[in-house]
Amino acid sequence: MVRLFVAIFLALSVLGCGSRSAPLLATFTREWQDGRVETLELYADGRVLMNHVGYIDRVTLSSGDVETLRAALRTIGPARDPTAFPRLTLAVPDGPSVIVDAEPGTVGALFVSLLDRHRLP
Repeated sequence: MVRLFVAIFLALSVLGCGSRSAPLLATFTREWQDGRVETLELYADGRVLMNHVGYIDRVTLSSGDVETLRAALRTIGPARDPTAFPRLTLAVPDGPSVIVDAEPGTVGALFVSLLDRHRLP
C-alpha cells in the first residue's frame, strides 16, 4: 500500500514539474476615465486571466477562438486617439503597446467582448 502511494506521489511530482506555462500572446488593458483599470491576459493554450478592478475571472477558450484572436493580432489597425476613454491598450510580447479602437470587426472589439462577456462575439 505504501508503495502505491509513493508511486502516485512520484508520478504526480514528475507531471507537475514537467508542465510548462503556455506563452503569453497578448495583454489587453481597459482604463476608465475615473482611473479604474481592467486587464486581460491571453495565453497560447487558450487560458484567459481577467482582472476586473480586483475581481479575477478565468476562462479557457477553444482552439478556434485562439486562432481567431491570433489572426486579429496580426491585423492591428491604426492607433486610436489616446485622450479618448475608455482607453484600450493592446500589447504583445516583444512588441509595442498600441491604443486600439473597439469598433465592430476590430481586434479591440474582440478583446472588449472577451472582457465583458467572457466569449467572442
